[in-house]
Amino acid sequence: MQEPIHPVQLEGFKRMTAAQKLQMVADLYETGIRLRVEGLRMAHPDWPDEKLDFEARGSRGSFNLIHHASQFRPTSMSPRTTRCISGRWSFAGA
Repeated sequence: MQEPIHPVQLEGFKRMTAAQKLQMVADLYETGIRLRVEGLRMAHPDWPDEKLDFEARGSRGSFNLIHHASQFRPTSMSPRTTRCISGRWSFAGA
């Protein structure tokens, strides 16, 4: 089921940079993986964390584009990149 986007929400998305939108999608993907891990943990309490994580990610086709994007780290600092805090890049104007 797909609900229409509220105009206020749409305005917010229009103001976001591409990097902010990509980070939002990557965060949502990781949240889905964490939910899948916990579901698997309930079904298989004896499995170690590594197996749970592998199975949760593997059920969606191993590593996909969103996972790769969420792991992306620039190799050189662009003028817009300001710093990396706790593994998340912050961007000027973001």
